[in-house]
Amino acid sequence: GKRYWRHPNAPPGSLSDYPAVTVNDLGSGQAMLVAANVFGDYWTKKHWYLKPAVKQILDLFGVRPVVKTREANISVELNATRDDDALQVHLITFQEMPRTQKTGLIGENPPISGLVLEFAPTAVGEITQVTLEPGGAPLEWERHGDHIAVALPEIQGYRVVEVR
Repeated sequence: GKRYWRHPNAPPGSLSDYPAVTVNDLGSGQAMLVAANVFGDYWTKKHWYLKPAVKQILDLFGVRPVVKTREANISVELNATRDDDALQVHLITFQEMPRTQKTGLIGENPPISGLVLEFAPTAVGEITQVTLEPGGAPLEWERHGDHIAVALPEIQGYRVVEVR
């Protein structure tokens, strides 16, 4: 059967006997069962309210991504890769349009300004250099308690931030 998400908030009423997320103690930790395919639904259907729901699920366990944007931006796709020397953050700008399993991602490439990346210090270690590729333009970084911030110039299309 098909699943449909109709609204971001449950209607008022009593608690359900069938929760969407269940957390149980397991050994010295905890285990979580997510009873809906929120990740797959977000990827294929792009329902706007699934992103904060997934974020809340991850925040519940203190999951800290390697890198994230300081402010949510629906016009940038971010992926991180790593090799022996550096962490690379691949950024693709696009105009949000429906994404389906048949057509993939489609749309324009608008310029984006004011983007700030936040890195988990444990993911990057001691930073010696941050550059914007292609071209190798140096970027400044600052430590802010639980993250390292890198402000980007205006970007458009495909760019890579490399952290060494």
